[in-house]
Amino acid sequence: MTRLDDMTIRATPRVRWPRRVGRWLWNTLAVLGIVLPVGHLCFGVERMVTSSMAPTLLGGEQGRPDYVLIEKLSRHVSAPGRWEIVHLWFAESGMVAKRVVGLPGETVAIRDGSVVIDGQPLTPPASLSHLSYVAYGNVNEGNVYTVPAGSYYVLGDSNDSQDSRFEGAVASEQIQGRVVMRIWPIDRIAWLRP
Repeated sequence: MTRLDDMTIRATPRVRWPRRVGRWLWNTLAVLGIVLPVGHLCFGVERMVTSSMAPTLLGGEQGRPDYVLIEKLSRHVSAPGRWEIVHLWFAESGMVAKRVVGLPGETVAIRDGSVVIDGQPLTPPASLSHLSYVAYGNVNEGNVYTVPAGSYYVLGDSNDSQDSRFEGAVASEQIQGRVVMRIWPIDRIAWLRP
């Protein structure tokens, strides 16, 4: 006769996978609930409509438009620097990307294809040495434009650009963020640093 205390009693295993899946789903949704709003507030992706920033950024009329990553947070902390590409709102054109060349309080002119700030020609970074600007609009025929306080003088990399030469300086409130990277098409992925 077998004694009860000599018998090994096996407990039936409890099914735990529904609880694990539920916990994983809960944690995933919690992370997404934080990451998505923060990501939306800090970053954006935009399709370039025009090629006013060509060859740096190509628009839809070129066939394959560039998509860019826009960083929105730092504009609240630091002012845009010279040669940076900013994403901004122009009343006539809507959302566009342009390059900052004139800072608040500076005088801007264009002579012999170069930007002249406070009477001195600017030397662009080596990566931008190909840029040559035409004196149109408010800087034509030797005219000088004074950038108001809290505003920036912006130009497109292409001479076919509706920029500060025609629109005037842009107020800092019009700047939505910095264009930091081309993210599509895949063969054009690159950081956009001056």
